[in-house]
Amino acid sequence: MIRLLRYSLVLVLISLASCQEVLEPKPVDLLVDDLVLNEPNDVQPVRIGLYSAFRGMASANIIAGDFTADYIQANGTFNDYIQLGTKQITASNGAVDALWAGIYNTIYVANFIIERLPLVSGVPEATKKSVLAEARFLRGWANFIGAYTFGDIPKVTSTDQGPTPQLPELPKRIFWLQCWPITRRL
Repeated sequence: MIRLLRYSLVLVLISLASCQEVLEPKPVDLLVDDLVLNEPNDVQPVRIGLYSAFRGMASANIIAGDFTADYIQANGTFNDYIQLGTKQITASNGAVDALWAGIYNTIYVANFIIERLPLVSGVPEATKKSVLAEARFLRGWANFIGAYTFGDIPKVTSTDQGPTPQLPELPKRIFWLQCWPITRRL
């Protein structure tokens, strides 16, 4: 009898734990972009987010960008490094994918700041100019790393996440020509 009660209790608990709401929660339809950079206190966290995105492409830049310049010899069994060492890189290479994602993550956050910061009232003009300059610089630097590493890359200047249009590839010389006036002033 005790055994029957135990099994009944276990069955009841299993049936309660397998409710439809627990197994299939409703999806959340929320864009974080609508919650960020709405007031002056949001400027510094978004600025930190930009540098965090930029920092995310650093190790991938060293691995995928610099290792292809005869700095490594493939001695191990990791396929990503073998491809980099032999310069026969495929689209499935994780290091290259991480660099591409880091570049466009940085560009997205910079574009977000460039689009949204002028709409925020109450931000001191000096802070606004400084943060916008940093966003433009880091977007340009990410584009430079992308053009230097991959050659012709798409130039993204918006945060529009609608149906992705076929963005034209801009030759890397265009990115370098855009950097030329900056380097001449240094």
